[in-house]
Amino acid sequence: MAQRRREGSMSACELAGIVVEHLRLLRSVGGESQDPTARREATEGLSEGFGFLAWLSWDMWEIGSAQRYYQAAVRLARESRHRTLVAYMIGSLAVFSASTGNAHRGLLFLEKARNALPNSSRHAVVDAWMSSTAAITHAAAGDEKAAWGHIDDAEEAVTSISSDEQPPWPWVMRFDAAKLAGYRLTTAVNLGYPDLALECVPAATTAQARNHTAQYALTLLDQATAHSMKAEYEQSASVALIALNVAAVKNSHRVVRAAWRTRQAIPAAVTCDAINQLDARLHELDPIDI
Repeated sequence: MAQRRREGSMSACELAGIVVEHLRLLRSVGGESQDPTARREATEGLSEGFGFLAWLSWDMWEIGSAQRYYQAAVRLARESRHRTLVAYMIGSLAVFSASTGNAHRGLLFLEKARNALPNSSRHAVVDAWMSSTAAITHAAAGDEKAAWGHIDDAEEAVTSISSDEQPPWPWVMRFDAAKLAGYRLTTAVNLGYPDLALECVPAATTAQARNHTAQYALTLLDQATAHSMKAEYEQSASVALIALNVAAVKNSHRVVRAAWRTRQAIPAAVTCDAINQLDARLHELDPIDI
Protein backbone atom coordinates (compact mmCIF):
# COMPACT_ATOMS: atom_id res chain seq x y z
CA MET A 1 0.00 0.00 0.00
CA ALA A 2 2.89 2.40 0.67
CA GLN A 3 4.04 1.96 -2.91
CA ARG A 4 0.53 2.55 -4.25
CA ARG A 5 0.40 5.92 -2.50
CA ARG A 6 3.48 6.98 -4.48
CA GLU A 7 1.81 6.18 -7.79
CA GLY A 8 0.58 9.71 -8.36
CA SER A 9 4.02 11.31 -8.07
CA MET A 10 6.36 8.76 -9.72
CA SER A 11 6.55 7.27 -13.18
CA ALA A 12 5.59 3.61 -13.53
CA CYS A 13 9.13 2.79 -14.64
CA GLU A 14 10.69 4.27 -11.50
CA LEU A 15 8.11 2.73 -9.20
CA ALA A 16 8.30 -0.71 -10.81
CA GLY A 17 11.97 -1.04 -9.83
CA ILE A 18 11.13 -0.27 -6.20
CA VAL A 19 8.26 -2.77 -6.21
CA VAL A 20 10.46 -5.53 -7.67
CA GLU A 21 13.02 -5.07 -4.88
CA HIS A 22 10.23 -5.03 -2.28
CA LEU A 23 8.87 -8.31 -3.68
CA ARG A 24 12.30 -9.94 -3.54
CA LEU A 25 12.60 -9.00 0.11
CA LEU A 26 9.10 -10.22 0.90
CA ARG A 27 9.72 -13.52 -0.89
CA SER A 28 12.93 -14.01 1.07
CA VAL A 29 11.37 -13.21 4.43
CA GLY A 30 8.30 -15.35 3.75
CA GLY A 31 10.37 -18.29 2.55
CA GLU A 32 12.52 -18.29 5.68
CA SER A 33 9.64 -18.09 8.13
CA GLN A 34 8.58 -21.26 9.95
CA ASP A 35 5.30 -19.68 11.05
CA PRO A 36 2.43 -20.83 8.75
CA THR A 37 0.50 -17.61 9.40
CA ALA A 38 3.49 -15.45 8.49
CA ARG A 39 4.11 -17.49 5.34
CA ARG A 40 0.46 -17.15 4.31
CA GLU A 41 0.49 -13.40 4.92
CA ALA A 42 3.72 -13.09 2.92
CA THR A 43 2.10 -14.96 0.05
CA GLU A 44 -0.89 -12.61 0.15
CA GLY A 45 1.50 -9.66 0.08
CA LEU A 46 3.34 -11.15 -2.90
CA SER A 47 0.07 -11.59 -4.75
CA GLU A 48 -0.92 -7.98 -4.15
CA GLY A 49 2.56 -6.84 -5.14
CA PHE A 50 2.52 -8.74 -8.41
CA GLY A 51 -0.94 -7.34 -9.12
CA PHE A 52 0.40 -3.82 -8.63
CA LEU A 53 3.44 -4.63 -10.79
CA ALA A 54 1.04 -5.80 -13.51
CA TRP A 55 -0.80 -2.47 -13.27
CA LEU A 56 2.49 -0.58 -13.63
CA SER A 57 3.48 -2.71 -16.63
CA TRP A 58 0.12 -1.94 -18.21
CA ASP A 59 0.78 1.75 -17.63
CA MET A 60 4.10 1.32 -19.47
CA TRP A 61 2.20 -0.63 -22.15
CA GLU A 62 4.35 -3.70 -21.56
CA ILE A 63 1.39 -5.94 -22.22
CA GLY A 64 3.22 -9.27 -22.14
CA SER A 65 4.81 -8.45 -18.77
CA ALA A 66 1.49 -7.25 -17.38
CA GLN A 67 -0.13 -10.53 -18.45
CA ARG A 68 2.58 -12.59 -16.70
CA TYR A 69 2.44 -10.52 -13.53
CA TYR A 70 -1.34 -10.83 -13.31
CA GLN A 71 -1.07 -14.58 -13.75
CA ALA A 72 1.55 -14.70 -10.98
CA ALA A 73 -0.75 -12.63 -8.75
CA VAL A 74 -3.60 -15.09 -9.29
CA ARG A 75 -1.35 -18.11 -8.64
CA LEU A 76 -0.03 -16.62 -5.40
CA ALA A 77 -3.53 -15.65 -4.29
CA ARG A 78 -4.58 -19.27 -4.71
CA GLU A 79 -1.54 -20.43 -2.73
CA SER A 80 -2.59 -18.10 0.09
CA ARG A 81 -6.07 -19.68 0.12
CA HIS A 82 -7.65 -16.23 0.42
CA ARG A 83 -10.58 -16.65 -1.95
CA THR A 84 -11.53 -12.98 -2.05
CA LEU A 85 -7.96 -12.13 -3.05
CA VAL A 86 -8.24 -14.74 -5.82
CA ALA A 87 -11.47 -13.12 -7.05
CA TYR A 88 -9.89 -9.64 -6.89
CA MET A 89 -6.86 -10.63 -8.95
CA ILE A 90 -8.87 -12.54 -11.56
CA GLY A 91 -11.29 -9.61 -11.77
CA SER A 92 -8.33 -7.28 -12.36
CA LEU A 93 -7.14 -9.61 -15.11
CA ALA A 94 -10.63 -9.49 -16.64
CA VAL A 95 -10.52 -5.69 -16.88
CA PHE A 96 -6.99 -5.79 -18.28
CA SER A 97 -7.99 -8.30 -20.96
CA ALA A 98 -11.13 -6.43 -21.98
CA SER A 99 -9.35 -3.07 -22.02
CA THR A 100 -6.47 -4.31 -24.17
CA GLY A 101 -8.61 -5.71 -26.96
CA ASN A 102 -9.79 -9.13 -25.81
CA ALA A 103 -13.29 -8.64 -24.43
CA HIS A 104 -14.25 -12.31 -24.80
CA ARG A 105 -11.28 -13.37 -22.69
CA GLY A 106 -12.23 -10.71 -20.18
CA LEU A 107 -15.72 -12.17 -19.86
CA LEU A 108 -14.27 -15.64 -19.24
CA PHE A 109 -12.05 -14.29 -16.47
CA LEU A 110 -14.98 -12.35 -15.06
CA GLU A 111 -16.98 -15.55 -14.64
CA LYS A 112 -14.02 -17.18 -12.88
CA ALA A 113 -13.75 -14.19 -10.56
CA ARG A 114 -17.42 -14.44 -9.61
CA ASN A 115 -17.08 -18.17 -8.93
CA ALA A 116 -14.04 -17.55 -6.75
CA LEU A 117 -15.75 -14.97 -4.55
CA PRO A 118 -17.06 -16.65 -1.38
CA ASN A 119 -20.54 -15.70 -0.25
CA SER A 120 -19.47 -16.01 3.38
CA SER A 121 -17.14 -12.99 3.21
CA ARG A 122 -19.05 -10.62 0.94
CA HIS A 123 -18.58 -6.94 1.63
CA ALA A 124 -20.24 -3.90 0.07
CA VAL A 125 -16.89 -2.46 -1.09
CA VAL A 126 -15.99 -5.74 -2.80
CA ASP A 127 -19.47 -6.04 -4.33
CA ALA A 128 -19.29 -2.48 -5.68
CA TRP A 129 -15.87 -3.08 -7.22
CA MET A 130 -16.83 -6.46 -8.69
CA SER A 131 -20.05 -5.13 -10.22
CA SER A 132 -18.25 -2.10 -11.69
CA THR A 133 -15.57 -4.37 -13.10
CA ALA A 134 -18.27 -6.51 -14.67
CA ALA A 135 -19.91 -3.41 -16.16
CA ILE A 136 -16.89 -2.18 -18.07
CA THR A 137 -15.99 -5.71 -19.17
CA HIS A 138 -19.46 -6.27 -20.61
CA ALA A 139 -19.41 -2.79 -22.15
CA ALA A 140 -16.15 -3.64 -23.93
CA ALA A 141 -17.93 -6.73 -25.28
CA GLY A 142 -20.89 -4.60 -26.44
CA ASP A 143 -23.40 -6.19 -24.07
CA GLU A 144 -25.40 -3.11 -23.12
CA LYS A 145 -28.06 -4.81 -20.99
CA ALA A 146 -25.53 -6.65 -18.83
CA ALA A 147 -23.30 -3.59 -18.49
CA TRP A 148 -26.03 -1.28 -17.20
CA GLY A 149 -27.39 -4.03 -14.97
CA HIS A 150 -24.01 -4.31 -13.25
CA ILE A 151 -23.79 -0.52 -12.89
CA ASP A 152 -27.15 -0.66 -11.09
CA ASP A 153 -25.79 -3.42 -8.81
CA ALA A 154 -22.70 -1.34 -8.07
CA GLU A 155 -24.83 1.69 -7.23
CA GLU A 156 -26.89 -0.38 -4.81
CA ALA A 157 -23.72 -1.60 -3.11
CA VAL A 158 -22.28 1.92 -2.86
CA THR A 159 -25.36 3.17 -1.03
CA SER A 160 -24.56 0.78 1.82
CA ILE A 161 -20.95 1.98 2.20
CA SER A 162 -20.52 4.66 4.86
CA SER A 163 -18.34 7.68 4.04
CA ASP A 164 -15.68 6.72 6.60
CA GLU A 165 -15.75 2.98 5.91
CA GLN A 166 -12.41 1.40 5.09
CA PRO A 167 -12.02 -1.59 2.74
CA PRO A 168 -11.86 -4.93 4.55
CA TRP A 169 -8.46 -5.80 3.02
CA PRO A 170 -5.48 -3.53 2.21
CA TRP A 171 -5.39 -4.55 -1.46
CA VAL A 172 -9.00 -3.43 -2.06
CA MET A 173 -9.12 0.31 -2.66
CA ARG A 174 -11.81 2.55 -1.19
CA PHE A 175 -14.96 2.73 -3.27
CA ASP A 176 -17.43 5.60 -3.30
CA ALA A 177 -19.86 7.44 -5.56
CA ALA A 178 -17.03 9.31 -7.32
CA LYS A 179 -15.28 6.08 -8.23
CA LEU A 180 -18.55 4.59 -9.46
CA ALA A 181 -19.06 7.68 -11.63
CA GLY A 182 -15.75 6.90 -13.32
CA TYR A 183 -16.88 3.38 -14.15
CA ARG A 184 -20.21 4.72 -15.38
CA LEU A 185 -18.38 7.23 -17.59
CA THR A 186 -16.22 4.53 -19.18
CA THR A 187 -19.24 2.29 -19.66
CA ALA A 188 -21.20 5.06 -21.35
CA VAL A 189 -18.32 5.89 -23.71
CA ASN A 190 -17.77 2.26 -24.66
CA LEU A 191 -21.47 1.82 -25.37
CA GLY A 192 -21.75 5.04 -27.38
CA TYR A 193 -23.72 7.32 -25.03
CA PRO A 194 -21.75 10.59 -25.03
CA ASP A 195 -24.40 12.71 -23.29
CA LEU A 196 -24.64 10.27 -20.40
CA ALA A 197 -20.85 10.07 -20.26
CA LEU A 198 -20.48 13.83 -19.98
CA GLU A 199 -23.05 13.94 -17.18
CA CYS A 200 -20.72 11.70 -15.17
CA VAL A 201 -17.63 13.88 -15.57
CA PRO A 202 -18.02 16.25 -12.56
CA ALA A 203 -18.51 13.38 -10.11
CA ALA A 204 -15.89 11.16 -11.75
CA THR A 205 -13.14 13.78 -11.51
CA THR A 206 -13.87 14.93 -7.96
CA ALA A 207 -10.95 13.33 -6.14
CA GLN A 208 -8.77 11.66 -8.76
CA ALA A 209 -6.38 14.47 -9.67
CA ARG A 210 -4.57 14.56 -6.34
CA ASN A 211 -3.67 10.90 -5.96
CA HIS A 212 -3.97 9.01 -9.23
CA THR A 213 -2.77 11.22 -12.05
CA ALA A 214 -2.70 8.50 -14.73
CA GLN A 215 -6.22 7.33 -13.90
CA TYR A 216 -7.41 10.94 -13.79
CA ALA A 217 -5.91 11.49 -17.24
CA LEU A 218 -7.66 8.38 -18.57
CA THR A 219 -10.95 9.70 -17.18
CA LEU A 220 -10.37 13.00 -18.94
CA LEU A 221 -9.65 11.14 -22.17
CA ASP A 222 -12.97 9.32 -21.81
CA GLN A 223 -14.52 12.79 -21.54
CA ALA A 224 -12.60 13.90 -24.63
CA THR A 225 -13.86 10.87 -26.55
CA ALA A 226 -17.42 11.70 -25.56
CA HIS A 227 -16.97 15.21 -26.96
CA SER A 228 -15.69 13.70 -30.23
CA MET A 229 -18.80 11.54 -30.44
CA LYS A 230 -20.85 14.75 -30.34
CA ALA A 231 -18.62 16.36 -33.01
CA GLU A 232 -17.32 18.81 -30.40
CA TYR A 233 -13.82 18.44 -31.75
CA GLU A 234 -12.23 21.58 -30.33
CA GLN A 235 -13.46 20.70 -26.85
CA SER A 236 -12.25 17.13 -27.33
CA ALA A 237 -8.75 18.30 -28.23
CA SER A 238 -8.67 20.77 -25.33
CA VAL A 239 -9.59 18.12 -22.77
CA ALA A 240 -7.14 15.61 -24.27
CA LEU A 241 -4.37 18.20 -23.99
CA ILE A 242 -5.22 18.74 -20.32
CA ALA A 243 -5.07 14.98 -19.79
CA LEU A 244 -1.59 14.75 -21.29
CA ASN A 245 -0.34 17.62 -19.16
CA VAL A 246 -1.87 16.14 -16.01
CA ALA A 247 -0.07 12.84 -16.57
CA ALA A 248 3.24 14.37 -17.67
CA VAL A 249 5.03 13.33 -14.47
CA LYS A 250 3.91 9.74 -14.99
CA ASN A 251 5.28 9.32 -18.52
CA SER A 252 2.38 6.90 -19.01
CA HIS A 253 2.39 5.09 -22.34
CA ARG A 254 -1.15 3.93 -21.63
CA VAL A 255 -2.29 7.55 -21.38
CA VAL A 256 -0.43 8.50 -24.57
CA ARG A 257 -2.04 5.61 -26.47
CA ALA A 258 -5.47 6.65 -25.22
CA ALA A 259 -4.75 10.22 -26.33
CA TRP A 260 -3.82 8.99 -29.82
CA ARG A 261 -7.17 7.16 -29.96
CA THR A 262 -8.92 10.40 -29.06
CA ARG A 263 -6.99 12.21 -31.77
CA GLN A 264 -7.94 9.59 -34.34
CA ALA A 265 -11.61 10.22 -33.56
CA ILE A 266 -11.20 13.80 -34.80
CA PRO A 267 -11.53 14.01 -38.61
CA ALA A 268 -8.29 14.93 -40.36
CA ALA A 269 -9.98 17.82 -42.18
CA VAL A 270 -10.95 19.52 -38.92
CA THR A 271 -8.38 21.95 -37.53
CA CYS A 272 -8.14 24.62 -34.82
CA ASP A 273 -5.59 25.86 -32.31
CA ALA A 274 -6.48 23.20 -29.73
CA ILE A 275 -6.07 20.38 -32.26
CA ASN A 276 -2.74 21.80 -33.42
CA GLN A 277 -1.55 22.00 -29.83
CA LEU A 278 -2.68 18.43 -29.20
CA ASP A 279 -0.76 17.25 -32.26
CA ALA A 280 2.37 19.05 -31.10
CA ARG A 281 2.11 17.55 -27.60
CA LEU A 282 1.57 14.03 -28.93
CA HIS A 283 4.54 14.30 -31.25
CA GLU A 284 6.62 15.57 -28.34
CA LEU A 285 5.65 12.65 -26.09
CA ASP A 286 5.63 10.00 -28.81
CA PRO A 287 7.88 11.32 -31.58
CA ILE A 288 7.74 9.95 -35.10
CA ASP A 289 11.18 11.34 -36.02
CA ILE A 290 13.31 8.51 -34.69
